[in-house]
Amino acid sequence: NIFNNNFSKLTISNSILRYNVAERNGGAIYSYGGALTVSNCEIYDNTTTYQSNYSGGGAISARGDIIIEFSEIYNNHSTWHGGGILIDNSSADVEIYNTRIFSNTSYQGGGGIGSFYGNSLKVVGCAIYDNIAQNSKGGGIHAGIRFYYNAYLYNNTIVNNTSGREGGGIFNQNSTFYLKNNIIAGNIDESGFPDIYANDIVTSLGNNFIGNIGLQTYTPYMADFVGSDDNILDPMLNPDLTLQDNSQCIDAGGADTDGLGLYDEDLAGNDRIFNGSNNRIDIGAFEYQGNLTTNRLPFLLKVGDQLLEKNQTLELSVVYDEQNASDNNIVFVTSNNSNLQVSKESGDESGVIYTLIPTENW
Repeated sequence: NIFNNNFSKLTISNSILRYNVAERNGGAIYSYGGALTVSNCEIYDNTTTYQSNYSGGGAISARGDIIIEFSEIYNNHSTWHGGGILIDNSSADVEIYNTRIFSNTSYQGGGGIGSFYGNSLKVVGCAIYDNIAQNSKGGGIHAGIRFYYNAYLYNNTIVNNTSGREGGGIFNQNSTFYLKNNIIAGNIDESGFPDIYANDIVTSLGNNFIGNIGLQTYTPYMADFVGSDDNILDPMLNPDLTLQDNSQCIDAGGADTDGLGLYDEDLAGNDRIFNGSNNRIDIGAFEYQGNLTTNRLPFLLKVGDQLLEKNQTLELSVVYDEQNASDNNIVFVTSNNSNLQVSKESGDESGVIYTLIPTENW
């Protein structure tokens, strides 16, 4: 494999790294303390074979700063941690942009990414899917355990990953996660935390689509979609993980993308905002390229819990974010509580006001 020593800076670009085997760390690349940049590379079918707490990284093992962009990391295997990537240094800053990490396996934690001991982790515009942590946690991403740090996940698609324990999609221990514009859905675990497990802080910055939060405590923020065991949400993805015509993720990302570190193009090389209403980005790593000719479910802006007492009323205003003269917009507002009445149950005008009225038994 390729070895990068302390205090050196290594850049690998426009390369294919495959069929390599390392005993302890980094089947293809082992960066031991130096700075590493990987750009536009394909890294696959590499393996590490040793089993210990500090070994792994089927494709890449890094103990220093690392930037990965425009790359594919797949079909790599670790007999311990980090099927695709292993990070194990308290001072490491890790940044991964517009990269596919898929079909990697680890015997222990982090089928796709195992970031156990770092300073910060930032993953932006990536697709992390079909990875497996066979006997441990974090099928897609395993973050934290030995050190407290911040992890930032923006506009990623994290789907169809599997773990033998908690966190089929993401496992977070002793770190703070910030989530915005992510699709995290369809992941599988054996402990009731299919998409996310965290024993520390998960902070939603809004506009995430989480298929099944399971047993995890999670506080939704503005325009989050959050499913549960009883109501699993489907992001409606094509086999290549792009958005189907009726996906709720279209034009449902945050209007303000400043500071997220997004590249101008999505993971498929298309403009990051395409045909968006009010210049709004899509949720996930791929921007929808269709013409929005089919009906889609609306997304609701959560404004927080409201206290409604007897002899009071509460007004609900329905406003269309974008109107077209050729559209037929129809809204139905009903109550699933027999003790709460709605004064107007249908309307097709933007700005319609509905009044919620408690009955005597409220």
